[in-house]
Amino acid sequence: MKLLKEKDLLKKLESDLEVLKTDKKNKAKEISVLEKRIELLRTDYQKTLQLGSELFEKLKNEVPPSNWSHTDVLCLLEYVSISNREFYDSLEVDYNNLSDFQKLFLIVSDLLEKDDLVVCKMFALKKNSLRQKKNRIKSKKIE
Repeated sequence: MKLLKEKDLLKKLESDLEVLKTDKKNKAKEISVLEKRIELLRTDYQKTLQLGSELFEKLKNEVPPSNWSHTDVLCLLEYVSISNREFYDSLEVDYNNLSDFQKLFLIVSDLLEKDDLVVCKMFALKKNSLRQKKNRIKSKKIE
């Protein structure tokens, strides 16, 4: 996921920074640039996780995700990939090419264990539509 790539980049930049600091040549400008990049990445990482955490709490409280942007959904997925690693990995391993919305749907129905009535209400679905959505997701399950 995006956050894992950013975390890897952050580790690499921190490593590069340490190498530059140990280099006795005055590379103050390079060090300064790397420190700024690291701080920006840390801030972005924290904001993403914070927003994902807030959105996850909203889902727990059965607040519909109807006005969420795609970025909001991605922040939630990033948060779940960190906080509920086992569940998120199962989505990646057990299913073939789930869309972000389908992952969101499974987070609500499976991870948060909301019943069909609540899921219908949260996603503004009729029972027939819910059944179709479940069948589409089930068809992507790897057996």
